[in-house]
Amino acid sequence: MGSRGLPRQKALALGGSILLALAAAIFAGAGIAVLLEGDDPAPAAPAGPDPTSSPTVPRTHTPTPAPTPTPDPVGAPPRNAGEALRAVERLAAAGGPVCRPALKSRWDADCLEADFDADGRPDSALLIPVAEGHGLDRAAVVVVRRATGGLSVFPPDRDADASALGRGAFLTGLRSGSGRATLQFVSRTCGAASCQAEVEVVEWDGTSWRGIGPSDLFDGLDQIVWSGSGAASQLTIHSLPAGPIAAGPMRGASLLFGLRDGRYRPLSSKQDAPVYLFHALLDADIIFDRGDFAAAVTAYTALLSDSPLRDWRAETGAPPGRPSLAAYARFRVAVALAASGAREPDIVRALDAAVLSAGTPVFAEAATAFRRGWQEGRSAYQGCIDATLYLKSAQDPLRAVFDYGYANVTKNYLDVCPL
Repeated sequence: MGSRGLPRQKALALGGSILLALAAAIFAGAGIAVLLEGDDPAPAAPAGPDPTSSPTVPRTHTPTPAPTPTPDPVGAPPRNAGEALRAVERLAAAGGPVCRPALKSRWDADCLEADFDADGRPDSALLIPVAEGHGLDRAAVVVVRRATGGLSVFPPDRDADASALGRGAFLTGLRSGSGRATLQFVSRTCGAASCQAEVEVVEWDGTSWRGIGPSDLFDGLDQIVWSGSGAASQLTIHSLPAGPIAAGPMRGASLLFGLRDGRYRPLSSKQDAPVYLFHALLDADIIFDRGDFAAAVTAYTALLSDSPLRDWRAETGAPPGRPSLAAYARFRVAVALAASGAREPDIVRALDAAVLSAGTPVFAEAATAFRRGWQEGRSAYQGCIDATLYLKSAQDPLRAVFDYGYANVTKNYLDVCPL
């Protein structure tokens, strides 16, 4: 009777094959070669690294590239006008606005924008302090025209002024009637001991810059005032000169300028109120010379009182000048009274005061000569003829009385009694 299972030998053989296969699989997983019955030996595998160790691999560090520095368009403060021009050229080429806060914080520069060439776009003007040049508060003015990128530096042959006065005068406005903005600033011409200032007004005429400001040079410039606009603009300049002792006492004055024939030219001038007796005496002489004798008497008499006006000679260590100037004023009072037709007792009283004046003998003698001519000819005209004849012989002492330095007018013998 046959069995349902396999014959015993076949079953054993099959079971052994299965066990061998399982063992082979296990050993293969462990990396151990197993030869099954009937298989050919496999070639030996090349020796490899120890599976329990990791090879040493050198680490390579790649540094992060340093960022390329962005060029500084502002840079260090320029030292002269040439450096200022190149610095602004670099600034304009960098793009963006020319007027930027760093110019003030790093260069101490002032910057303005205006349409100088009338193309509808703002141009830039910079007042840049520089270290090289003459005197203090030196500067260069550089203008950038946006349309062309063209640069101009002012003034071409001297320094601009970066003092408080110069910065206040660094302006733009309509000052010519052309519709184009003008640029205003102060320039200086310096010598070994002092500087003179000029108020510059420049305008772009379509092809080049031209100056339309006053051509005057000022000592002691201390005030600049604009009024009006366009061609009707007016400029007032005040100066308070100061000079060496040889120049004598100085007196401030205001000058008014207006646009005439394409340039600002003087219209009028007005001197400051005098602080020195000598200048007050010259003011009284102007009244006398225009024939207003009554007003001249009042002006001269005021100088003979206890006046607060200063004696320049005494202040500089020289012998006081007040006595001689007072003697001259008394002589002029007598002449003015005679010329105005005053009462004879008043004229006589004035002549007595002049003759007895202790200031200087030259005017006492002149008063004596005037009295003689006035009495003989019964006229101030004849009195002046006799006085002038005497003064011609006394030119040296007369010159000494009116020697108040080269900056002031002096008088000769023909100026004392000009009737």
